[in-house]
Amino acid sequence: MFLAQKMVQIYQFVILTLLLVEATIAKSGLPYRVEVEKQGRLILSWNYNDDHIAVDLQAKINPKSWIAFGFSDYGEFTHADFCVFWTDLWGREHLTDVFSDGKGVLHVDQTQNCQFVSVNQTTTRTQIRFIRKRRTCEEEDYQLEEGTTHTLYVLGPGPIATIEGQSVTNENEIYKNMLRLSLFPPKLPDEETQPSVDESKVKVMDVLSEKVQVPAKETTYWCVIKKLPSLFQKNHIIRYESNIQEGNEDLVHHIEVFHCEAPPGQQLFEWEGDCDADTAPQEIEHCKRVIGAWAMGEFLLRQICYHYLYLQRWITHMASENV
Repeated sequence: MFLAQKMVQIYQFVILTLLLVEATIAKSGLPYRVEVEKQGRLILSWNYNDDHIAVDLQAKINPKSWIAFGFSDYGEFTHADFCVFWTDLWGREHLTDVFSDGKGVLHVDQTQNCQFVSVNQTTTRTQIRFIRKRRTCEEEDYQLEEGTTHTLYVLGPGPIATIEGQSVTNENEIYKNMLRLSLFPPKLPDEETQPSVDESKVKVMDVLSEKVQVPAKETTYWCVIKKLPSLFQKNHIIRYESNIQEGNEDLVHHIEVFHCEAPPGQQLFEWEGDCDADTAPQEIEHCKRVIGAWAMGEFLLRQICYHYLYLQRWITHMASENV
């Protein structure tokens, strides 16, 4: 009897400890943030630890509408995994772990892995915060790993009788969006322990395309050969990031930076154009060694010693837009 009581106390202590750990990540600051829709119409903020991700969604919607946040392998809304906040016909609020089938119809998961934390609502805005396990080892759940994740967003009208059977593919009744994000970037350093950088000695160089008219084809590779400024002492690249015109973020799929190594005596010239065009210079073949890469949803910090480099930017996507 005494042993049984002890085991119950230990079990309760373990459960309480887990809940405290989860609550800590949910109630702490959420340093990562992205506007899914401009002008604050839909905002995602989050934080994470080894076991959980804490999610905060703010949406300008009717307080009775339902809001879903989820994941899938390729950004499809079928065969996807969602946490859905919804209000039933009696005004009761729910957070439900669901998955979509091959037709985009939602079904309630037998094991619920979306843990409600809080909700704040006005007549025009809903802010919902919850926790989800990163790895559940369940067939219908998406396992959250490091790297780029296809995140899904769905807003639907409410109140509803049940979330079971709702569709995430009915274009006439719902709003939906998809973003590729790195949900588990390196933790931001503490300002007190972060190495200081003398900003007066930092030089910034933008390698930009000049108002490119992207062809109306599925994929375009655009090259820019650029000479770096002449340097007379050792320098270090302390940061490398994308510089994409606002409004065209979904157009650029990835960017690569190459080192051009020409044979002695051969001179390279600055050039910009379609990498696959017949008019592309032969010298472009000397630019093959990758020294940096960026992909949609990714952020990199690189530290590289360089002296005399040529850079080349590749831009990919489909439509007639200016980049």
